[in-house]
Amino acid sequence: MFGEYNNITDVLPNFMIDYQEKSNDKNIRWLDRIIPDGAWSGNIFDFYLKIIRKLEADIKVPFSIKKNIRQDDTLIHQALREALINTLVHAEYSQSASVKVVKSEEGFTFRNPGLMRIPPEFALLGGESDCRNRN
Repeated sequence: MFGEYNNITDVLPNFMIDYQEKSNDKNIRWLDRIIPDGAWSGNIFDFYLKIIRKLEADIKVPFSIKKNIRQDDTLIHQALREALINTLVHAEYSQSASVKVVKSEEGFTFRNPGLMRIPPEFALLGGESDCRNRN
């Protein structure tokens, strides 16, 4: 969560977190990419802080005031935070696949390694959880 990338990969050699912003232009591989490249810690917490800003960057915020306070947090902002946090928290970091977050003109994709620990029909209903990383 808070370590340095080299220390994390000493324990989890397959650890990889990857953010990509894609273009519809097939000649462009990606517009923006963040991976542990040595320019930052490469840990999960710092990845979250870097990526959430990028995911929310183009989300429109309609003008709304409740109890004399401007509301800048929409349901889309909340959904993106939830999706990113769940992707990071429920990943099986010992597997060879990376955590991958993709932003494109079509939407957002969140991938993490590991199988679901509850049946999909229960996951869709909500309210039931079986955490992979309890600590």
